[in-house]
Amino acid sequence: MPQILFIHSAGPQGDNEGSAPLLSDLRQALEPAIAIVAPAMPDTATNPTAKRWDAAAASAIAAMQSPYALVGHSLGASTLLRCLTATDPPPGLAGVVLISAPWWGSPTDDPDSFAMPPGFAKRLGQLPKLLFITSRDDEIAPRPHAQQYVEAIKGAELKLLNGHGHEFARGSNIPVIEAIRDLF
Repeated sequence: MPQILFIHSAGPQGDNEGSAPLLSDLRQALEPAIAIVAPAMPDTATNPTAKRWDAAAASAIAAMQSPYALVGHSLGASTLLRCLTATDPPPGLAGVVLISAPWWGSPTDDPDSFAMPPGFAKRLGQLPKLLFITSRDDEIAPRPHAQQYVEAIKGAELKLLNGHGHEFARGSNIPVIEAIRDLF
């Protein structure tokens, strides 16, 4: 059975908070045909750190079974990107869908930074499929954030939607769901 690893945003993740509405939509549309694994990330509501989030995401990726896709929202999207820069594309990975991915600034070797490491674009250009989805009315990670990644990473694609804001808690998430289904 195909699987999705979903890494959520920072901040509270209770009902109708953070990535919870988006994850609920994905579960309703995709399960049981596609299993969704959505681990709680460390210090989400208080003080997320790159080191702890990267370690938690890397551990979750290592536990996935083929075929699988990675889906990240906001801080979860940039966390997945950083994890994927550390190694060759993991076996069984069908593709990556990143929603409202923030651009954290110039690449750096600082392990405490959420920014990409130097050389990230070459490594991420090896992924089987990399899709960035953002909403035109996202005030936290607007289009230029996703555009930075797409311009740097060979083969990366950008899908722009209307009316979803940053949280993707309003508007229809059918385009996101279809993008995920297309990976399998």
